[in-house]
This record gives sequence, C-alpha cells and structure tokens, in this order.
Amino acid sequence: MLKPGLEQVQFGRTYRIREDSELGYVVELKRGDVFVEAVAFGLHYAEESDFEMSNYYTSSYPDSPFVTRMMCTLPAFEGRYTIRDNLFKIEQGGRTSETLLKASTVQNVLETYFGVVLTADMNAYICDYLERV
Repeated sequence: MLKPGLEQVQFGRTYRIREDSELGYVVELKRGDVFVEAVAFGLHYAEESDFEMSNYYTSSYPDSPFVTRMMCTLPAFEGRYTIRDNLFKIEQGGRTSETLLKASTVQNVLETYFGVVLTADMNAYICDYLERV
C-alpha cells in the first residue's frame, strides 16, 4: 500500500514509505529501532529501455556483485532465506540463524530451501567457488 509513514510487515521485515522532494518516494527498512533507506522510486512512466542498461550492468559487468559473488534470497512465511557466498541465513519470527555452507551441503540447501536443482556441472562449479571464498 502506497501510504507514506505506514509501517508494513512483509515476510518478517518492517518497511515504510516516505515522500521525498527530489526522489519521489523512498522505501525504508527497519533495522532494530532505526529505519534505513532501501530504495527510491517515482511514479513517472518508464519505457523498457529505461531498465536495459542497469540490468545489463548488474548481470554482466565483471566487477558487479551479482557477477563476482554467489547470492540468492527467497521470502518465506514471516521471514526469508538468503545465501551470500558461503553464508546461509534463515530469518524467521524475528530471529536469524546463520550457517557456513560447505561444498558438501550447498546442493541440499539450494534444493530444500530454494527449490533449485543443480546439474552436475553447475554443482561442481559452485563447489569449486565455495572452496575459494
């Protein structure tokens, strides 16, 4: 709901939207007792071409974190599952658990929590990557 100031809980996280004279609207994420800026957006019309360059950058630029790191996140009931390199986090009910992934466990975590079934080649690639981080 686009109502500035209203705190809304989605997947275990609390957000609010505030109006900004330059950016339009800013989505803020609550961290502890403080809200931090997450993303800004406007209500103006956008063409597909407006997104092409940023999408190309994030998916292909050699120094982009989406190219240089392994990451995956999935909202879940009252929480979220996240992988960042070799760290697997489960956020649920206001609590967070963290586990270091090993090459021997990553395939099971991806399949169990994210529904991702790896080919043998992709599993070997990810296991090799995890050995280096």
